[in-house]
Amino acid sequence: MAALKHSHTSVSSSAVLTLPELEQSKSAVFGALASAHSRRAYKHAIDKFINWYSAEPRLGFNRSVVVRYRAFLEGLSLSAATINLHLSAIRRLADEAADNGCPSPELVIGIRRVKGVKRLGRRIGNWLSSDQAQDLMDAIPPSILCGKTDAAVIGLLAIRLSRSRQGLKM
Repeated sequence: MAALKHSHTSVSSSAVLTLPELEQSKSAVFGALASAHSRRAYKHAIDKFINWYSAEPRLGFNRSVVVRYRAFLEGLSLSAATINLHLSAIRRLADEAADNGCPSPELVIGIRRVKGVKRLGRRIGNWLSSDQAQDLMDAIPPSILCGKTDAAVIGLLAIRLSRSRQGLKM
């Protein structure tokens, strides 16, 4: 009886999702995304996960599988941002699958707890000092249309850069 109970708990701690269930959940994810860019990025990430998931023999959809997939992505030498995007798409897929009844909310909580990859290092490149940026702005002729548009674009980039350095969102 104890062996029977143990096998029941192992089945409940994992849910093997079929391809139709994954496709239905994938469609629900796309329906919830407003941005075409987000839909395209999530589609790529989810399709890549489904291909990997389908190729592995009888994997349950749970936290350990998502951790294995994260390790697979890291093995491909993808950037931290790309891996984190893929993990975000998988979390959304798990949420939608749970809304359709499989997997259980407990499994989704475990999947949501899979940590993303830390972004190591710092941005490199030739950054302008404040004086250099001002010199660049002063060099643009404001009297012609092309100069006005150049000044507007450079001004927006400078604002975006200063906000990103301060950790603010636009």
